[in-house]
Amino acid sequence: MTGRLISVGVLAIYDRVRAHVYGTPEQIAAYHPRVAVLIPAYNEEKVIERTIQGALDSDYPNLRVIVIDDGFQGSYFGNRPPRLRRRRGRRRVLILTKPTR
Repeated sequence: MTGRLISVGVLAIYDRVRAHVYGTPEQIAAYHPRVAVLIPAYNEEKVIERTIQGALDSDYPNLRVIVIDDGFQGSYFGNRPPRLRRRRGRRRVLILTKPTR
């Protein structure tokens, strides 16, 4: 029993210490999975433009920004669209708005 415990412990330490390489350096450098940034917008009319622009200023290539607005009375997106700078990736922003009852 003690021998088994020691050998499992040694193998666990070896697994932690050794370098894990998954692919060639070119494959690792080219790997950019899709990433979605979710921004909840509940009473955020004062800072929502700056928040969206901050997410878009990232240099990550496969980034999509999803803004979720609850449709609260006086909602920013219900009154006017955000004035975001025109840029090459402007289709990267999706605004979901819940209609107000």
